Amino acid sequence: MKFLKILLIILGLIFIVILFSMILLTMKDQDVCLDTGFCKAGLELNTSNGIITINEQTCKENNGFWIAEKQVCCFKAK
Repeated sequence: MKFLKILLIILGLIFIVILFSMILLTMKDQDVCLDTGFCKAGLELNTSNGIITINEQTCKENNGFWIAEKQVCCFKAK
C-alpha cells in the first residue's frame, strides 16, 4: 500500500513537470514571435483584432508575409 502511494506521488509530480514544460515552451514561442516578428503556424496570439491562430490566411489578414516552406508568418516591416 505504501508503494502505491509513493508511485502515485511520483506520477503526479511527473505530470506536473510535463504540464509546466509544455506551458513554458508555448510561452517561449510567443516571446520569439513578439521579439523577432517570425511566428510559426499554429501559434495563438492576442492581437488588437482578438485572438488569432497563425496560419496563411490570418497572416495575410494582419499584414504579414507568409513563408510557405517554413510555415512561418513574418510580421517584420518590409
